[in-house]
Amino acid sequence: MKKKQIESIVKIIPDFFKNATDYLKNNFTENAQELINNSNGTISLIVKLFAQPLIDKYFQNIDEKKLENFGYETYLKSAILQASSSIESIKESIPSNLSPNIIFSIIENSIKEETIGYFQENIIHIFQPKYHPAIIFVKGHYLRILKEIKVESEYCELFIKHFNDNIEKKVIQEFGDAYNEHIQRTEEYRLKENEVQFLLKTIKASKIGLKESENLKYEDTYAEWKKVSEIRDIEEELFFETDDEYDEYESQLKPIEDLIENYFGKNPESHLDKILFLIADFGKGKSVFMRHYASQMATNYLKTSEGPFPIYFNLRNYSKYSNETNLGIISDYLESDFSIKIDDDYFQRKKYVFLIDSLDESGDLNKKSIDKVINSIKRIQRLDKIKYRTNRIIITSRPFDEGLTHHLTEHTPFIRKNSEQRDVPCFLSIYGFTKIQFNDWLFNTLSSLTNIDENTTTGFAKEIIDSIKQQQKKDIYSELLKNKTLSKSELRRPIFAYMIHQLIINNVDFLAIGKLGVYLSFLNLLTKEAKHIHDSNYTVNLTEELEFRNILHATSSLWMYERMKGKQGMLKKADICRVLEGKFISTNDNDVLESFKNNGFTEIQFLSHSYFGEDNNVLHFQHQSFAEILLAEYYLKIFLKYSLDEDADIEEARTKLAIGEPTEQTILFFKELLELLREASTNKTNSQVLEKRKLLFPLMASLSIRKHNRVFSNTLHYSWFQKYKIDENQTEYPAGLLNEWCINEEKVTRIISFAANIINSKTYYLPIQGKPKTALFDLEILEVQNQNVPTSIQNIDKWLALIVGNYLYNDLNSKKKKIFNFDNKINFNHLFELIRSWNYAYNHSSPFWGKELFIGINMNDNLSQLELSHYDFDGIDFSHSYLKNIRSWAANWSRTKLNSCSFQNVDFITSLFLVSSIRDIRMIDNLTIMNCQASTTGLSILECFQTRDLISKKSNFRPHNMSAFIPNQTSIHSLNDIWNTIEGFMIYGLQNSFFTIIGLKKLFIIENPEFEKEFIKKIDELKNHQIKKLNPHQKKI
Repeated sequence: MKKKQIESIVKIIPDFFKNATDYLKNNFTENAQELINNSNGTISLIVKLFAQPLIDKYFQNIDEKKLENFGYETYLKSAILQASSSIESIKESIPSNLSPNIIFSIIENSIKEETIGYFQENIIHIFQPKYHPAIIFVKGHYLRILKEIKVESEYCELFIKHFNDNIEKKVIQEFGDAYNEHIQRTEEYRLKENEVQFLLKTIKASKIGLKESENLKYEDTYAEWKKVSEIRDIEEELFFETDDEYDEYESQLKPIEDLIENYFGKNPESHLDKILFLIADFGKGKSVFMRHYASQMATNYLKTSEGPFPIYFNLRNYSKYSNETNLGIISDYLESDFSIKIDDDYFQRKKYVFLIDSLDESGDLNKKSIDKVINSIKRIQRLDKIKYRTNRIIITSRPFDEGLTHHLTEHTPFIRKNSEQRDVPCFLSIYGFTKIQFNDWLFNTLSSLTNIDENTTTGFAKEIIDSIKQQQKKDIYSELLKNKTLSKSELRRPIFAYMIHQLIINNVDFLAIGKLGVYLSFLNLLTKEAKHIHDSNYTVNLTEELEFRNILHATSSLWMYERMKGKQGMLKKADICRVLEGKFISTNDNDVLESFKNNGFTEIQFLSHSYFGEDNNVLHFQHQSFAEILLAEYYLKIFLKYSLDEDADIEEARTKLAIGEPTEQTILFFKELLELLREASTNKTNSQVLEKRKLLFPLMASLSIRKHNRVFSNTLHYSWFQKYKIDENQTEYPAGLLNEWCINEEKVTRIISFAANIINSKTYYLPIQGKPKTALFDLEILEVQNQNVPTSIQNIDKWLALIVGNYLYNDLNSKKKKIFNFDNKINFNHLFELIRSWNYAYNHSSPFWGKELFIGINMNDNLSQLELSHYDFDGIDFSHSYLKNIRSWAANWSRTKLNSCSFQNVDFITSLFLVSSIRDIRMIDNLTIMNCQASTTGLSILECFQTRDLISKKSNFRPHNMSAFIPNQTSIHSLNDIWNTIEGFMIYGLQNSFFTIIGLKKLFIIENPEFEKEFIKKIDELKNHQIKKLNPHQKKI
């Protein structure tokens, strides 16, 4: 409908709301006693207070104006009549003991609340009975009343169903003979019902907030183009010399919508080969932006029937739909959920923007799986390649290693020119909140709250609340930065702004606890705020809070397993119950839920509203990071229980760890939890240590209670938890349990030893379901059921144990360095097997989070040659290792760190050492480095860096005394990269008299004079390492 035509109609709505409220108030004041005397129960009062007086008075002359304003009053009357009838259908479930004054107050407040947002510019006039604004208002009003008088949710749903099933008939009945004329008058403005249903769902999905009652303000999203080669650097801190420079940088950021238009504005006649990727790490607002962007377009389309038609789809739901249809998964989603056949003439003519969210949640993050997902998405461009060439595809994702980079460069990326005027492919990186946005959002959000009791707030929270009451903006951003609560990159994440907002209004002291502390405090708060479905005033006590934590840990482990199976973490409530029970208790989900109903599980509303979204008894985490931090806690629980309990079975622990490959963010949380555990386990007890113990208390205490707990710890329960009784309604953590902490340095040592035992175990586990079959006589064959499991996760328990050992034990800054792998004699074969299996599954050296875990490999006892040919070791840190009896041919050692290493009988042959760091060599005994490139332009490390004469005299392509040829095209900019690789060998050679400074210079032939000048200058700087008296066994070069 055109704007001018609709404006005259929508003016009615706020006027009607005001008139209705005034009329109801007067009606109640004048006729209160009569209404009470003639009402039989709550339903009767609701009808008499709201529906009947309005029908009797407000609509008394409607018959003469049924068609005026496109029938608005008729729709309104129909909705009120139908709501009265529908509420009658559930009357047995409605409390009957409410006073008339309370009911009137509820009705009056409901009208006011429902009116919020119904301003002229926001109203969408839709001529479908279910979706007409008047009908939506009335239905929402009645639903709010039912919730306020505490009608159970299942009966509220019955009310909605009855209303929806009958409203169309009621509208037709109220229009009477005028209905056909009404249809004719509105024909040109009428969209298809499934089209309206889809667009309204898109608009509704843009609501921001984790709680049902929240509808938080959207802040503009800013972004910037980043090089594909820098995808792993997008979350690094930005460094500027002054705050003014940082502020200036943020002020130059562009709205993401402008950058999207810039991208699609190039060659606008065809987008068939284009995919725009929006990449950002967790909590940056990717999904919020996509839903908001879709909502804006949907709203405009409903108002005008023109412009782009948005299709928002979250790949978390990828496994629910077929990806093999001709038009791919988007087509199947639309047809399955909305009966929209996008290739029908009516639908295919639209100008689509396909907004595809959460590629990183689509399933396995390997190249094969990602290729399959992207190819299914791209099929939607097959609609008609001649007529419809300008539909757009935008995909969001977190950064990940395998398969993503290829697609960032494959689908017509945005191109920038480098200093040499060469093409550099780019993606859009979402920036997150600027400093101004962070402060403004918090100030405006907190200012809008009316229920904050400033008398109960303390500390930093009180400072903020007081400043807001005085309308003085406090620089919260700078305070958090100054106190090292969050870094600049973390303050850019809107999710932290939301968490801090919640912590402030709940008076949680968070100023000195850091990122992990903010997260844990927020999770603890969500659990404390859990409400019973049938009692919104119910307060969770401490014991229940701990029981809930066990449910959440069980749920996160199920999330990991379902994700591994490609189900993207879709969690059936019945399966959560099965996890808690530890066995498959029934094939019928309803039977399972019924059996748990009286066990304090399905009754808890927070499972549906605080942590989770819910759809027909299937849950998904509101934010993936909630699952990730809970899973990190679950992993730590396993290590604690099975390392501390005397009768614990290490193999049972390993099975509980081997449920799938965790996300990178899960591992980051896990590492931070381990550091927190280490810091909290000191023998010193001060305020800082106590704060850290408070953060860990729910995790530790949940281990110590039996309910909903398959990993109950006898040790923690009897030696710690039962010392102090928790009262029935207690909510605070017992001070005694914090002071007499359950983990000390001796227990940390036991955890470290347990981790070492896992890594050194000779067996491995696979999360594969199968049936053993006999081929000969003894079940030699396994029939595999979930065959898509990548082989890399066969050792996930060992990867986790490696993290535990490194993070709880390593101390490289102490006088006597403590290195987990070296000191605990971790089997080097098992360590290289972890790398080999990851190579095999992902064609990468290791997970991004695992490259630091191989420091201190100890091969001193190795007596046989270890074959490491064709391995990819890219980026792994092997510093402080003793490498012995290794042959590595055609391997990739680029970007590795081999600092402070010893080499004994090691052969590196025709391998890559690009940008490697080999410094402070401890010992060389029979090292061969032959034909190994240290530069993409050909620098090879040869004879001068080996301690036995192999083939130098046989070389027929260069003099025997030449180590490296540096061609003319070698850029001066690559000097430092080359130098980091070879400097350690130069210094070792000088210190051990293999050559002098003069002889060292002769080992290089350099064509580029500028490069030669700088290179020789750096060699001269090594003169202090030269031994004046040569080793008599060495020939001077």
